[in-house]
Amino acid sequence: MRLILAMLILTFYVEANLNIAVSIGPQKEIVQKIGKEKVGVVLMVNSGASPHSYEPKANQMIALSKAKLYFSVGVEFEHVWLGRFKTQNKNLLIIDSTKGIAKIPMIETHQHNGNSLDPHVWTSPKNMKLMAKNIYENMAKNDTKNYEFYKANYLNFLKEIDMTDKKIRLILSKIPKNSSFLVFHPSW
Repeated sequence: MRLILAMLILTFYVEANLNIAVSIGPQKEIVQKIGKEKVGVVLMVNSGASPHSYEPKANQMIALSKAKLYFSVGVEFEHVWLGRFKTQNKNLLIIDSTKGIAKIPMIETHQHNGNSLDPHVWTSPKNMKLMAKNIYENMAKNDTKNYEFYKANYLNFLKEIDMTDKKIRLILSKIPKNSSFLVFHPSW
C-alpha cells in the first residue's frame, strides 16, 4: 500500500508545472497555498519526524532529482544534506526562504548542535509573510507563465495570515496576562 501511495505521489509530482522541494511542513503549506495545482511539492521532514536526525528516503531522493527549486529554512539537517542534494541534481536551485528575517539567539535549553540562531522563524506571522514573499518571488521567477496565478494566490495567502493573526490575538487578549503556556517540540 505504501508503495502504491508513493508511486501516486511521485506521478503527481513529476507531472506538475514546477517541482519544488521543501524542508518542513510550514514551507509546504506556503508553496501549496501559492502554487496550488501548478506545483508538485516534496516534503523532506514529514510530520512527527525530527529535523535533528533526518535522513532522506529513496522516494524523496527520486522526487528531489526532478525538482527545480529547493526552499531551505535553516534547520539542522540542511547543513549536511543540501550539498548532497545539489550533487544529485545539478540544476536544483537552493533558495533560502528566510531571507530578510532577523533570527534571534537560541535559548540554551534547546540544543541545535551549535546553531546559535533559532531556525523556528515560521511561528511569527510577520516572518511567515516574508517567507511567503521569498517563495512567491522565486516561484514566479522560475515559472513566468503562471506569474499572475501565483501573485493572486500569494496575496490571498497574506490575507489569510492576517486573519489568522487577528483571531489568535483576540483569543489571547481574553487570557489573563500572568498565564503560562506549555509548548512542545519537535514538530509539534
